[in-house]
Amino acid sequence: YAMSEEGNYVLVKTQDDERRSKNRWSYLDGWDMKTIKIKVDLKKGTFYKKKSSYFSIRNFKVIGLAHDILDDVSKGKPVTANPGSSDPASLVDATSSISWNGNSENSWFEIDLKNICALDDIELLWADGARPEKSRSDL
Repeated sequence: YAMSEEGNYVLVKTQDDERRSKNRWSYLDGWDMKTIKIKVDLKKGTFYKKKSSYFSIRNFKVIGLAHDILDDVSKGKPVTANPGSSDPASLVDATSSISWNGNSENSWFEIDLKNICALDDIELLWADGARPEKSRSDL
């Protein structure tokens, strides 16, 4: 989901729009909306025994234009997540050493971009073995 300039969330992308690479990255290309916040709603997760969680993401990048420069506009921005999840700030710390873990079958997180941004795409780096095959991700 993306929050518009008017402050309303709009469903922008779903798992049907996802492009997967052979490594652990998932991509949601093409974005045609000025956006101030992004909310990722993860549903129907599979329990990941190694992390004791349903979802585990090493890195989350929002590529877009902030002040007319194409960059990771999510880096270091405030993140909130569902209760019981761990380390939401690790999603946007520009490293992949610590993973965010969504510890319920239906997990979510929200990144406040602090400015209206013209977004280009979304990139998710899943933790080893944690990319769900059958989950549903909505943006």
